[in-house]
Amino acid sequence: MSKNKVVKRRDISYTDYIYRLYGSNIKLRDDEFLTRNITFQVTDDCPMSCTYCYQGNKGHNFMSFDVAKKGVDLLFDMYKKDSDPFINHNTKAIILDFIGGEPLMAIDVIDYICTYFVKKCVELDHPWLYTWRASMTTNGALYFDERVQKFLKKFSGNISMGITLDGPKEIHDACRVYHDGRGNFDDAYAAMKHFNSNYYKELGTKVTIAPGNLKNLNKIIDFFVSEGMKIIHANCDDDEEWTIDQAKTFYSELKVMADKLLDLNDDTTISLFDEHIAKPKNPEDNQNWCGGTGKMLAFDPNGVAYPCLRYMPSSLGTSQPPITVGSVDGIFETPEDRHVKDYLDSITRRSQSTDECFNCPIAAGCAWCSAWNYQKYGTPNKRDTGICLMHKARSLANVYYWNKWYKQNGDGKKFKMYLPKQDALQIISEDEYNMLLDLSNN
Repeated sequence: MSKNKVVKRRDISYTDYIYRLYGSNIKLRDDEFLTRNITFQVTDDCPMSCTYCYQGNKGHNFMSFDVAKKGVDLLFDMYKKDSDPFINHNTKAIILDFIGGEPLMAIDVIDYICTYFVKKCVELDHPWLYTWRASMTTNGALYFDERVQKFLKKFSGNISMGITLDGPKEIHDACRVYHDGRGNFDDAYAAMKHFNSNYYKELGTKVTIAPGNLKNLNKIIDFFVSEGMKIIHANCDDDEEWTIDQAKTFYSELKVMADKLLDLNDDTTISLFDEHIAKPKNPEDNQNWCGGTGKMLAFDPNGVAYPCLRYMPSSLGTSQPPITVGSVDGIFETPEDRHVKDYLDSITRRSQSTDECFNCPIAAGCAWCSAWNYQKYGTPNKRDTGICLMHKARSLANVYYWNKWYKQNGDGKKFKMYLPKQDALQIISEDEYNMLLDLSNN
């Protein structure tokens, strides 16, 4: 089996899973979605003080059972309607996403929400009973708490849990520390090993690349590969204003990583190498990359509703006023909330992008965060381009990796270089550019 087929098998989306259950001939309007992601910020508290956390304004608030119950009831009330601005009869699955702060500090609330959700599904003979999932990311500090373990056993078939680990101990503990200054590595590592051994057999992880760990990127990836990780998702922090020097470092690190993957030549998958990126996008593809303009819903501990958790005060602080869309008592119901919805719905790739950005020859795979756009510019309808140089470096590294891989495995395909020479020479030498060009042409 070729590596490409393995990658596609591993990376089947949740929407693909729903299509398998219901068939692929489901007809949806433009404003309908098979799956909806509902975020419950069960607490904005956390036992840690990580240096790069985007939630810089945490508190000590916890969601009550009453607010949690209203939030779940609202999902089922919306489903009853033939046409609802967020959930309706064509919504085939719900992902209950739990976040903090540190969500496991409120494990009792999480357990209550999942238990009550399942109870409602049973009472109503609801199809969500067979398609729902719970998702959360944790720092692992409370993972071995008896209540957490009881919850994991209770809902083991429906839980996706990510345990944040930034690589080997010295790198992880440089950024991820408790309030008293202790590093978190030992707790996070033990939690990761236990969860992967007992609840999830497909080993994988997620890495955020920030300026502080950029030069250690291969050390981080090597650590995860040595731990048996086969699926490694990684992305550059899109809140940063990346520089040319950092892009040069990124390319160098990716090229080393590519050679290591070529030596392995197995089904180890690192998302930084993707066959579908670094090429032009169809001008008719006008969708927003980010779901933070109306495709998601998030409740804070008090039950206030937002288009995404990053519009909450715990993320925005005083930089911008929060954007709300209602509460657990109802969303998009007041004239003000409907005005917000109309505004979010009007945001497209074209509306927020400059001509240069919209027509970029390597636009495919370039990411952005709408809430970060709002935090930086006061509007989610202006796209921040701080990630641009890193995407260019990644595109060059993908030319190197895929053409080497195709040749090594007798695939016969080519990964074309779409990045213009003048842009490439910002990051690599002319000799390096000519080498990549030869690879893509031969």
